[in-house]
Amino acid sequence: MKKIGLLGIILPLMATTAQADDRVALAQAYTSVLEDYLLPANVENLAIPALQALNKMDKNIRIADDGARISLYANGRLLKTLRKPENKNDVSAWLEINDNLLRAAKKASETLEVKDFEIVDTMLAYGIKNFDSDSSYYPDLELSNPPTPEFKPQRAYYDRLQEDNILYIRLGAINKYTAQNVEESLKKYAQATGLILDLRGNPGGVLEEAVKVAGLFIDGGIIASSKGRAGSETEYYNAPKGDIWQDKPIVVLIDGQTASSAEVLAIALQEQSRGTVVGSNSFGKGTIQKLIKLDNNSRLALTNGLIYTPSGNKLAGRGVMPDICTSGELESRNPENILAKNKDLAYCPAEDREDKQQDINVAKVYLQKHTKKDLN
Repeated sequence: MKKIGLLGIILPLMATTAQADDRVALAQAYTSVLEDYLLPANVENLAIPALQALNKMDKNIRIADDGARISLYANGRLLKTLRKPENKNDVSAWLEINDNLLRAAKKASETLEVKDFEIVDTMLAYGIKNFDSDSSYYPDLELSNPPTPEFKPQRAYYDRLQEDNILYIRLGAINKYTAQNVEESLKKYAQATGLILDLRGNPGGVLEEAVKVAGLFIDGGIIASSKGRAGSETEYYNAPKGDIWQDKPIVVLIDGQTASSAEVLAIALQEQSRGTVVGSNSFGKGTIQKLIKLDNNSRLALTNGLIYTPSGNKLAGRGVMPDICTSGELESRNPENILAKNKDLAYCPAEDREDKQQDINVAKVYLQKHTKKDLN
């Protein structure tokens, strides 16, 4: 369905109790699911869960779906039953169903009548979650951000040269300055013999910046790839020639809160044999969202792509498996014993431990063992 016909769909319904801009937003969301979602979908996939979200506002209101009809119940009693459109993608028909059911629901629910201004926001916020955990709806455009797990606030960038001549860089997030900051640190501390790149707790951020950071160390080759809707071509993100760190060893620290583009960076260095990953399994958010501004000043973050590792594995739902696992109740916290124990690793549960120094200690011992003699 073409978006140019949206106004014609909305105008006949503008006299109803819901605000016109919210109706337009609902129609825009329906159309976006058809045109932009990662997998083939229809309007019904969003319309039914969105209507069922009325129960989130009033527990006495329920929407039932028997396959052919949609029924409204209030306090366990049937109020209205409507037949579904023959065409599951008929936006106009679904909007008319919304109008009829909402009018009846508000008559039966004082809560819905009073909170009329929240109805469409609630419908879209819960309805869009029927697709995947990363697609989201934000009622306030100014407060919206790409969906991420819950993370603790922290400094976005920090570096220091440690006494053992190992460079430590912590990335709290990945923003438009990250690659520039990393490159400046590598040049400033060029005498360092190894690098610890700390991505623990990093929710990700700008994918292009993560690709640039990986490209500083990988001498050509694939950093990541992405693919959109079924049948679309794969887009590759490649590293340029050259390694600014001159093949010196790298340890990447991750944990259960390392996500999104931070995972892209970690697994690129791992799979291209450029870095050793230490910590626990990462979060596993390997999706790309298209941000769509709606006419009611809200935003829809709709998943429209998947990220793949250099070897071609999906990142979503799997995350990054460390080479050296430090999670769980290990027999000894001695770094030497931890390194010795990590052979043929098959499982490393995601963690976000209080003991932040332990991973760093393991990384230091590893780097000391793998530092080239001519750099000492």
